[in-house]
Amino acid sequence: MNHSRTLQDRQSSAVWQWLSGPSGRALLALCLVLLLGAIFNHGGAFFKLQTHRDTLRQASVYGILACGMTLVIITGGIDLSVGSLLGLTAVSVSLFLMHWQWSAWIAVPAVLLVGAACGAVSGTVTA
Repeated sequence: MNHSRTLQDRQSSAVWQWLSGPSGRALLALCLVLLLGAIFNHGGAFFKLQTHRDTLRQASVYGILACGMTLVIITGGIDLSVGSLLGLTAVSVSLFLMHWQWSAWIAVPAVLLVGAACGAVSGTVTA
């Protein structure tokens, strides 16, 4: 009886160690998201591929910004103007495309030039 109790304690301890590790916490977070998605599922929207595709598409902008910020942080600098430049370029592209009726072939390079010029000025002032 005592042997089976220590074996059970050892197994529950191993399970607890796994759950308290990084992969266990990630699994618990995933289970929580799935549970909340099942609870607040409206019209089956949570379990549609389009919902998750659109979420990943929206989050990809921040992933691209994070890649650029990684280089800045590795070199020892913190540049808070990245968000401001993102806002400026977003407003610029909407202004070029919708208000001024430019074609995308002209607006995209123009926005890249605006972003590069503002980034160059910001980098020069920072350095």
